[in-house]
Amino acid sequence: MPPHRPDVCARLGVVHTGEAGLGGPGADEDVADAGGGAVPLGERHAQQGRLQQSLAARLARLSLAGRLRACDPAEAAEQFLALLTGPMDRRSRLGTHAVDKEGPRAVAGSGVGTFLLAYRPST
Repeated sequence: MPPHRPDVCARLGVVHTGEAGLGGPGADEDVADAGGGAVPLGERHAQQGRLQQSLAARLARLSLAGRLRACDPAEAAEQFLALLTGPMDRRSRLGTHAVDKEGPRAVAGSGVGTFLLAYRPST
């Protein structure tokens, strides 16, 4: 299996928190997207749903091609995203503090490694 691409992993890690994270605990707060603009929290949630669906479709193709073990792709996508979002939530204190530039890359690399330990096909 080829190694993961760190730039792709880092982009996946940033999807959850953006550069600035949450501005506060309110449900109507805006969040900063990776481009620096404000995104309403409801739209952010919708974006994450679309990301999970797209990821599930990609994981299904990888599973069918034998590059991942047979799995429920929706569940695998949810678990992979949890490996990214959980540590980023903790590091950013639920989006209320900035995370250094290497934070998302480190979380993504670790998350990909853990995911592959669980979903790599047996040899």
